[in-house]
Amino acid sequence: MSKTNGEIIKLNDVWVYYARKPVLKKINLLVYNKDFLGIIGPNGGGKTTLLKVILGLVKPARGRISVFNLSPEEGRKYIGYVPQKPLFDPNFPISVFEVVMMGRYRRRGLFRSYTKEDKKVVLRALEKVGMDKYKNEQIGELSGGEQQKVFIARALVSEPKLLLLDEPLANVDERMRKELYELLGELNNQMTIILVSHDIGAVSTYVKKIACLSQTLFYHGKKEIRKEDLERVYQCPIDLIAHGIPHRVLRKHN
Repeated sequence: MSKTNGEIIKLNDVWVYYARKPVLKKINLLVYNKDFLGIIGPNGGGKTTLLKVILGLVKPARGRISVFNLSPEEGRKYIGYVPQKPLFDPNFPISVFEVVMMGRYRRRGLFRSYTKEDKKVVLRALEKVGMDKYKNEQIGELSGGEQQKVFIARALVSEPKLLLLDEPLANVDERMRKELYELLGELNNQMTIILVSHDIGAVSTYVKKIACLSQTLFYHGKKEIRKEDLERVYQCPIDLIAHGIPHRVLRKHN
């Protein structure tokens, strides 16, 4: 991996269009090693597209991108990705262990046998997310939060240096949400994390830096969210109050 001087993601003047309509406009972003960046913004604001640009799955119309000082396609091997809606049939008979083992495809290849080392890596990942005791359970029988832990484990077995998560806490109850945030906080000691979420209050509690995205990115390289930025992003009057634990107060809409 090329030297990065601490900078692992660089986006400069990135534009993306779908059907000739701009989805991302003039995106500039620097992400450093061991950052924990939360990205908030409205539906359709381009959050998922931004993650796919970093992964090299979407090519911008213009702008420059580097991931670990490489092209996004080359840098992808250092990235673990938890998509917004993982594609799986809950009725398909596949165990938790087998789901996580799928994350080794990139290293092992589809038609090569798994090794003892692969199996050890899978077990370690399941232990890390607290799901090792469920390794023989069917994935479809788990709760939404338990499934998300399994999908995080699947991303971890590629041994990434950067973890991207797209709305990983949607449809997860409050207790499990807290567990998942604490898990991500522990993982952040080992890797850089970018988390897309609508959960403004919780995000501001757990992440190190926050960006607001609605086609254009409002990012100041710190944790504080300015009220005027949120109003521009959400088109919604939001007050942020901080006294110990950040939270939000919504004024009445007109």
